[in-house]
Amino acid sequence: MISILAQGFTLGLAYAMPIGAQNLFVINSASQGTMKDSLKTALIFAAMDISLGIACIVGVGQAIQSHDLVRLAVGGIGSAFLLFIGYKLLVRKVSSNTEHVPTFERSVWKSAFLLTWCNPHAIIDGSVLLGGYQSSFSLLETYFFASGLALASSAWFLSISIMVNRFKTSVTNRMMTNINRLCGVAMIIFGVRLAISLVSEGL
Repeated sequence: MISILAQGFTLGLAYAMPIGAQNLFVINSASQGTMKDSLKTALIFAAMDISLGIACIVGVGQAIQSHDLVRLAVGGIGSAFLLFIGYKLLVRKVSSNTEHVPTFERSVWKSAFLLTWCNPHAIIDGSVLLGGYQSSFSLLETYFFASGLALASSAWFLSISIMVNRFKTSVTNRMMTNINRLCGVAMIIFGVRLAISLVSEGL
């Protein structure tokens, strides 16, 4: 069973590590908030990522893929939220008087949910990757596989949050403003790409 746990951990890292909206949000939060706020944000995003991973294991992506309206609605919400976050990051300037908050709207749970669950492509891809990989496991093996996935997600988000927050003191306000803008541009690109893919699929 240890090997199954290790497989879940390895695949979980591969699923969580690519830079996307979740990682950018956690990095941006860790670079500006306190360590306590950064860890809280990391744990909340890890919890959402784990919930999505488990849902992918049980095949929720197939259900979404079979309902075009549901997929378009979920994707539309996700795209709009990514564009909103990107805009906020672009116009926000960091100063020594800036209040340290983990999110723009003080609602980490809402942000984590929207960034995690409102990307139908990520859900479908995750279902193919995770659901397909564990399809040959027994029920007990699936529990170990999901546990490895949960450990990987928690370790990843906590690690990047601690690392970024630990070294944020060496970053000037101007550098932080530029980092915000880079993250904002990336968020907008993600949002536009998602919107374009939804439109092209609907044609």
